[in-house]
Amino acid sequence: MNDIERFKREIAEYARLMYERGYVTATEGNISVRLDNGNTLITASGIVKGLITPEGVTEIGPSGDPVSGAGKPSTERYTHLEIYRQNPSARAIVHTHPPYVLLCNTLGIELTAAPFTAESAMFLRDIRIARFALPSTSEGADAVRPIAGETNIILLDRHGTITYGETLVKAFSLTEILEKHAKLCYLASISGKTPKPFDKKTLKRLRDIPY
Repeated sequence: MNDIERFKREIAEYARLMYERGYVTATEGNISVRLDNGNTLITASGIVKGLITPEGVTEIGPSGDPVSGAGKPSTERYTHLEIYRQNPSARAIVHTHPPYVLLCNTLGIELTAAPFTAESAMFLRDIRIARFALPSTSEGADAVRPIAGETNIILLDRHGTITYGETLVKAFSLTEILEKHAKLCYLASISGKTPKPFDKKTLKRLRDIPY
């Protein structure tokens, strides 16, 4: 199995996993991996992520044009390509619509405030919020362009999240940790109480832990 076949298999596995986790429904969401040759593998458009196979992953060139694969590349591919341009360390991108993140976003519940769990302190650093952009258009790339190089977690206003990293495991893990954090933030908000944040010294120690 060559690298492209392996990455296609991994992308399909994580796409099914994000569907099973409830981070997307039907044909929502997309995943990509940047290849050493400058091309990108990305999930095809119009495929239910819970049923996707490696054949549902396409290869595109740096401009977004199809290179190989039977399906039509995701309509969000230009947003992915813009992130790769702005953040060269990124090698994998996961875009989902996590329900608690979206709920907090629409209700105005702050997700970027002082973290109150070890995991949120360690992993959810420098979250950025992108202005609302019409899905499946070039507006997405325009919205992430100013902030993509400053973070690996982007909240898309009233749309969803984009997480990215050096590996697909890291990119997907950020989505999971962010959704758990959003759930805790929502539950805290309806409890009427304010979570206790870490003191500055402890927060620094947590963020000094490599991941």
